[in-house]
Amino acid sequence: MHDVEKQLKQFLQQSAYMTQGAIVTDLDGTVLQEEEGKARIAVPVEAALNELYGLGRPVILNTLRFPLNVIRTLGQEWHRLAREQPIPLVSMNGSQIGFVKASDHKGLVFEELAAFPLAPSEIEEILAGYPNPKGTLIKFILPLGRCRNKGMRELYKMNITQASLFPDLDGLARSLAFELEFHWAYDPKQKRKSPQ
Repeated sequence: MHDVEKQLKQFLQQSAYMTQGAIVTDLDGTVLQEEEGKARIAVPVEAALNELYGLGRPVILNTLRFPLNVIRTLGQEWHRLAREQPIPLVSMNGSQIGFVKASDHKGLVFEELAAFPLAPSEIEEILAGYPNPKGTLIKFILPLGRCRNKGMRELYKMNITQASLFPDLDGLARSLAFELEFHWAYDPKQKRKSPQ
């Protein structure tokens, strides 16, 4: 045990962790406490979070839950502890990364920074844990050639575009390619005028 303490002290002396480091905490099993059917932040954890936020230290929340579930379960309580600053959130085994933050009109919202879809093998692994995997999920295969154009136009009308989903240069470029197709009736894949 002496070696571990020595290594820890050496780390703390040689790094900026004590003044600048972030804390990552797991939500389920660490932070949450069930009491009379209601989940809340455990009292000792709340005291520690209060101290950390008082020192200006970021606390990253890691959970298997969906962001909306985090907001509904303890969003207001955690946001109060965070001095109403955005809360960094790593959700669903790292597949969604972003911030829980206040919105002018909607209360707390999740602002996604990155999303990484699960691979088919990961989905199969999750489903295998259910008693009736075949009855748990329904898979729809849409005929791309017959529904793409109408679907893309409907999404575009609702301002759901590559640029709004992926706010980077690649997302903008993909959106511009669709703009060519949608507004100017030009199909960049076929390199010809597309039917309206």
